[in-house]
Amino acid sequence: VIRINEVKVEVISPSEIIVRKRLVATIMNEQGDDLASYFEHFSKLQKIEDIYGRIYDKSGKVIEKIKKSEFHTRAATLSAGSYDDLKMMGYTVSYKSYPYTVEFCAEIVQNHSYYLPELLVRPDRSLSVEKSSISINAPSGMEVNAMTRNGQFRYIENALGDRKEKTWEIGGVRAEKEEFLEVQEYDGSPLVLLTLSQFQLGTREGSMKDWKSFGLFIYHLNNGRDKLDGATRKKVSELTVGLPGKFAKIEKLYKYLQESTRYVSIQYGIGGWQTLDASFVSANQYGDCKALSNYMQAMLKEAGIPSFTVLVSSGSTEFRKMPLDFPSNEFNHQILCVPMEKDTVWLECTSNIHPAGFTGASTADRDALMITPEGGVVVHTPRYDYETNARHSSVIATPDKDGSLNCIMHSELSGILAERLLSINSLNSKQREHYLNNRLAFAGYKVDEYVLEENHIPMLARMMEMMRFTVSNIASPASSYFMVNLNLLPVTLPFEPQIGERLRPFTLTTGFGLSDTLSLVIPDGYDLDTAPKEVNLKTEFGEFHLAYTWNNKMVSAARKFIQHSGVFAAEKYEAYERWVDSIQDQNYYRVVLKAK
Repeated sequence: VIRINEVKVEVISPSEIIVRKRLVATIMNEQGDDLASYFEHFSKLQKIEDIYGRIYDKSGKVIEKIKKSEFHTRAATLSAGSYDDLKMMGYTVSYKSYPYTVEFCAEIVQNHSYYLPELLVRPDRSLSVEKSSISINAPSGMEVNAMTRNGQFRYIENALGDRKEKTWEIGGVRAEKEEFLEVQEYDGSPLVLLTLSQFQLGTREGSMKDWKSFGLFIYHLNNGRDKLDGATRKKVSELTVGLPGKFAKIEKLYKYLQESTRYVSIQYGIGGWQTLDASFVSANQYGDCKALSNYMQAMLKEAGIPSFTVLVSSGSTEFRKMPLDFPSNEFNHQILCVPMEKDTVWLECTSNIHPAGFTGASTADRDALMITPEGGVVVHTPRYDYETNARHSSVIATPDKDGSLNCIMHSELSGILAERLLSINSLNSKQREHYLNNRLAFAGYKVDEYVLEENHIPMLARMMEMMRFTVSNIASPASSYFMVNLNLLPVTLPFEPQIGERLRPFTLTTGFGLSDTLSLVIPDGYDLDTAPKEVNLKTEFGEFHLAYTWNNKMVSAARKFIQHSGVFAAEKYEAYERWVDSIQDQNYYRVVLKAK
């Protein structure tokens, strides 16, 4: 139980902001132990003036006081390939006599106003909150913007001489059980975001009055850092000379970027938002998302092709959607946009495996901010649906008398379905073996041969897959009959049974389409005895069609499956359960052969 979650923001000036935090939580059992750990970040942009804690037993008596010197300091980023000045001070309570209460307090001083603290009322739905609030005390003439989500906040405003204090508070937030496939925007937690219309970062001033103004700040922050050295300019000319059209040049330069650079996260001070010079990337052959995008932009500029960097939230499309009505620094990634006469080419410059024009799932189908000399422009990244996220497969199975099947599969995969295979050829032998052992959604098969090749088309990833494999225990010889389950490529859908009433909407994030032909060679001495009837199902969640054809040598099942993406009302989850059950009915695939 979170008793108090309180954030107080005091704006002294755009370059000095004091943040005071207080968290009080009662931990009932070991499931709540995560609340016994507390940490705060610090860097060149903010310092921790004070941090301390207290532990109370079940009677409310203070049993331990935690001083600042007892908090541990370590790097906030522990992964290899990251360079930043972000550190953290943290403490984990070891007391285990339940229930007990912890209290943590911190005072942090920011030397910028590029972003302000937010109030995330609880870290997950399983926690109840008695009282939570955020306040901001600022000079009366300073414009403060706020956005609230997922809760009914009480708003209070007080005039304090030449200053004004605004407060948002909420209480009585009940714990909730997380539901499968629920929409994850802000994790469903009540949230308050704050910004200043006029902010300062280092010596630079900017505006968050609207997205155009914010984008203009980012443009000027990075303008002039696209100068290439002579050797790179010569290389661009050599790579693009004689190529037909813009896209061919984009492809060539993008491939050069992928082969000659690597991604490294760089977050030193203002460097979290300001790119490294293009000449630095050329000389050192590495950079973060900003630097690699800027370097690619510089090479395209040298080739006479204009492009624009784009700020985007990478990852789950629901968790941190760009709020169109609330300009703020809500982005964690940067890509590149190349406008064309008929289409737009999007480039994921941190990837060494994506084809030109294909963003991949992590930045697809979402609003983003394109940075232009005139300011920020809201754009939408490509959406990949069931027509582009597709698999076309053919499996031919030849039965043995022992009930095993010798199979050969050929598949063509595109879009996000192909993206999942892009890195397979770079796996080591152990990783590759693990992948192949889990490639099919059933047990008892052995891979005899596997070939995976890239066959990309403009703007889209496409992979060609061939696999020879042997399946045991999928066919059942019984005296004069031979029964075979022909579902050699099971359709797997995200699903958990709902226990009790469904309360919140659910989402199917990725639409995809499957077109499969599953064939069984009829062995000598057998005829087809029974084949399942034709199946045609169509719902708002998707479509499923299955039809059998046969002759005296082979029986084949032609299957077409479509899953639609979308957000669906809570009361439709029961219908979704029935849809999944119907798709996974193995009776659709039982073929019976009979001895002549």
